[in-house]
Amino acid sequence: MQKGNAVIGQSGGPTSVINSSLAGVIEAAVLYSNIGDIYGMQFGIEGLMQEWMYDLGKQPSTIIKGLRSTPSSALGSSRHKVTEEDFPLILEVLKKYSIRYFFMIGGNDTMDTINRVETYCRDKKYELTGIGIPKTVDNDLFGTDHTPGFASAARSNILNVMQAGILARDMQKVDRFVIYQTIGRDAGWLAAARNRAAPTRRLSDGFWARNKTTSVPVYSISFSSRPTLCSEPITRFSVSFATRVSCSLEGAPRKYCR
Repeated sequence: MQKGNAVIGQSGGPTSVINSSLAGVIEAAVLYSNIGDIYGMQFGIEGLMQEWMYDLGKQPSTIIKGLRSTPSSALGSSRHKVTEEDFPLILEVLKKYSIRYFFMIGGNDTMDTINRVETYCRDKKYELTGIGIPKTVDNDLFGTDHTPGFASAARSNILNVMQAGILARDMQKVDRFVIYQTIGRDAGWLAAARNRAAPTRRLSDGFWARNKTTSVPVYSISFSSRPTLCSEPITRFSVSFATRVSCSLEGAPRKYCR
């Protein structure tokens, strides 16, 4: 493998564990002999093009460890969809900083960006290894059993539905029905996982989750209204919440001059 530097970015919406993935990449990259400096793009691919980057290799070990229990996206994020006009500038920055390892943590759009950047570099005879780290609460990345971020989001939604059942019990003279809507594209995994709150029977447009103490139905639907029932959707996963912000990266990102 080519020796060179690495860059890491975060894209799309944050999850409870996206910074834990970042910490894992940093800790592994430090041990890899072919990787020299480790940069972090501020605000994803947009930050890379503007050369706004953290020097992650110089962050104290306490900061990297603290990322594992820190929510949000420590590097900032972006939803910029790369255009053909962006590629020459991206390649220029990669060459300037001798970046040969290109990591991005994200969902479907992020994986597409990695693939397109790596393909462009290959066509231009620049050796680059692109690595995608799965991250999406939608749990819909091709080739994955489950994506980091899904389990914690599912747990949060399950707790919300359980509380909605209590609300329905106590407020039935005011609110006869409780409609709980969640994100999840058209995959429906979050809606399906919420059925663990009080599984009864499947409806054509959602799940009827009855709380044991109430006869008032709580309808649980996804944005697409086409949830997909999965067997044991959440019980396989170990779930935990980050209860406090533990750390933030030291120093301000800066445009490196060489």
